[in-house]
Amino acid sequence: ATDTSVVVTGLAANFSYDAYITTDCGTDGLSSLSSAFSFTTLCDVFIAPYLENFEAFDISTNFVSDECWDEISPTLYDWEVDSNGTDSTGTGPNGPFSGSRYLVVDASDGANGDIATLESPFVDLSALTVPTLSFYYHMYGAFVTQLDIEVSADGINYTNEFSIVGEQQTASTDPWL
Repeated sequence: ATDTSVVVTGLAANFSYDAYITTDCGTDGLSSLSSAFSFTTLCDVFIAPYLENFEAFDISTNFVSDECWDEISPTLYDWEVDSNGTDSTGTGPNGPFSGSRYLVVDASDGANGDIATLESPFVDLSALTVPTLSFYYHMYGAFVTQLDIEVSADGINYTNEFSIVGEQQTASTDPWL
């Protein structure tokens, strides 16, 4: 039997790699390299207290993944990394709470019932007596519906820990809460 698996150690976390396969043909030498097999290693688990201010994120209207945060939205209703207010009128903040970047959902491309899901990296809370999540939000716009914060110990089963419904600010210049 031929062993077709290999364990590679020493790879950097959250880094993209290309792997190639070749066969040792004995006295005939080596085969040609296969096509590249591309993969990204998993993120490290962050240890609490963990702080993310989104300053290292790339400005993007099509956010998918950055700094171990992932968008998990099956529709065009997407998360964006913004720095100076949304492109839409009558919605969103006019800028970040602090710093120069923030995450925002622009509902202009969405449809009724769409959900935009953002997943943080895994954070080990075991060193904390009372784990606490602190964040700022700005919910301005006629179509703002609901913000839910869910927590999971295994990445599969989630518990809703916080929920707020409806528009919370009445202007883009209102302060973040």
